[in-house]
Amino acid sequence: MRSRTAVRPDARPHIPPSRSVSPQGTNPRRPHPDIPIALPKKDRQGALQRWNFNCTCSLCQLPEKKAWPSEVRRVRLHEVFQALHDHADITEQKVDDLVREMNIIIQAEGLQLQLCELSAAVARAYAAAGALGPAREHAALSEEYWIRYGTEEHENIEGVKELWRELAQAEKRSHMGPKPRSFYFSDEEFDYDG
Repeated sequence: MRSRTAVRPDARPHIPPSRSVSPQGTNPRRPHPDIPIALPKKDRQGALQRWNFNCTCSLCQLPEKKAWPSEVRRVRLHEVFQALHDHADITEQKVDDLVREMNIIIQAEGLQLQLCELSAAVARAYAAAGALGPAREHAALSEEYWIRYGTEEHENIEGVKELWRELAQAEKRSHMGPKPRSFYFSDEEFDYDG
């Protein structure tokens, strides 16, 4: 069982034969969305306790005063993620601004694994804003990150396919023309007729 904590995406619970749980550092190949990345430290620790998991990563071990800048950035990343899902009054410029901020936070926090899901949210936001070119670019990035971090047979293949189907339908509605390019589909597999 792997678990991506909200803290550092390099810890997973290890259950030895004794059935006690202890953290082990690793570089997980696939994200696991059970613990939101933006929870404050106290809330993250409480959520991890559901699995009797006590995270001892470097960020969890920092005194609260030193961890505060990271906490603020993570809360803001969660707000950005929520804003990307709120398509009311979304514009291409607003998505551009959110993506710029998102990338700064991801780099500062070392949360590149989050790009699997975040890039899909960005693609959908661009599509909702009618910016299908950037939507395709971010769908391709999401797919690339899923393959990079989870291999070609990752756990979200159906989610990636659904994203490409959504974009194909958006392009059909806009009469834009070109079909999205995907690792998982040939051109003939895109059904523009729904």
